[in-house]
Amino acid sequence: MRLQLDLAPLIANTIAKEGARDGAMMKGLGLPSLGLLARSVAAAGPHVQFELAQQFTSDDRGLFAALLPATAGVPATHALVPATAASWKVGRFDFHGLYRAAITALAGMQEQTPGELTEELRKDCGIDPDTELLAHTTDEMLLWHAPLDELDRIERTDWTLAIGLRDRDAFAKGLTTLLQYGKPMLMREEAVTVDGVELLRYGSFGYDLWLAVGPKHFVLAGGKGAQANVEALLRAAKGAPADAPAAKALADLQRHLPPGCNGHARSEIGGFAALPVAWWTMALREFVPMVPFGSEGAEEDDEARNQRRELLKAHQLDVVRTATGYAERTWRWRLWW
Repeated sequence: MRLQLDLAPLIANTIAKEGARDGAMMKGLGLPSLGLLARSVAAAGPHVQFELAQQFTSDDRGLFAALLPATAGVPATHALVPATAASWKVGRFDFHGLYRAAITALAGMQEQTPGELTEELRKDCGIDPDTELLAHTTDEMLLWHAPLDELDRIERTDWTLAIGLRDRDAFAKGLTTLLQYGKPMLMREEAVTVDGVELLRYGSFGYDLWLAVGPKHFVLAGGKGAQANVEALLRAAKGAPADAPAAKALADLQRHLPPGCNGHARSEIGGFAALPVAWWTMALREFVPMVPFGSEGAEEDDEARNQRRELLKAHQLDVVRTATGYAERTWRWRLWW
C-alpha cells in the first residue's frame, strides 16, 4: 500500500503568498527543496515494514540537510551502546549545519543579515557558536536511554548523548567559554578526572548533567548513573574499531535496509506504553488543543500499566527497529514491527 503527496507546488504557492520576510525564512529552512512525500506499508520477511520517503528537488536543502544528512554509512559508535540500553539511536545529525540553517532562517525573519545576528549571539555566548564550537563536531551521533521502569522518578532514568568531534581541543576551548556565560542558569557543581579526561557535573533547576570532552566524542548524560555512563562510554571509545560491523539488532534486516543507510535504531515502546494515561493526555494536548482539561481520567495503578506493557511483550510488539538512509535526493525512514 502506497500513498504520496507532492509538496513542491504547495510550498511554492505558500511562499508566493507570504511576505518577503516570511518567504526568506521559509527558503532559509529549505522548504522549497521539498518534493514528493510517500508513505508505504509492505512485508519484510516475518515483519511489517512502514516507510516514509521524502524526495528533494535540489541539494540546497537548508534545515533538512542538517536534520536528514546525506552522509552514507552508519557510524561505528553503535558499538558503544551499553547492554542496559532499552532504546538507542546511532546515526547522522549535523548540529553544525542545523545552527547555520537556523541562523539563515532567523536572520531572514528578523530582516537582519546572518553576520549581524551572529554578532549578537557572540555577545551573549562569548563565542561564535558556528566557528568556535560546532564547526569542530562531526555528524556522528549516539543517543540511548535505560528502561522507563521508575515511572514516579523518571528524572532518574539514565540517558547518554555522544557527538563526534573533529578537533577536541578547539571544541573544548569554545565549550569552556560558553559554559562560563551560562551562569547562573547553569552552574558547575563538581569536577573529576578519569583517565586524563575531566568530567564535569552541572546543575540546573534541580537536575544534574554530566559532560566530558573525550578524544573522539563530546558526551552529555543524565540520570542516576550519569557519571558512570560517561566514564564507560569514553573507555569503550578508546578501543572501538573505526569500522565496527553492523548492529546485531538489525542483522536479520540487512536486505531490507534503505539505500544509503546511515542510521540504525531500536526502541522499546513497552516502557512508553506503561506511562500513565494522564501523561499521554497532557502531551497530546500540546498538539491537539481540543483535548479538554480534566480528560485524563482516573489515575491508573501500577498493575494496570504493567499489564499493558506485558500485553505488548507477550505478542512481541514491545520493540520496534528503524533505519534511515539518503540516496538519489531521497531520504527514507523505515520501521519494522
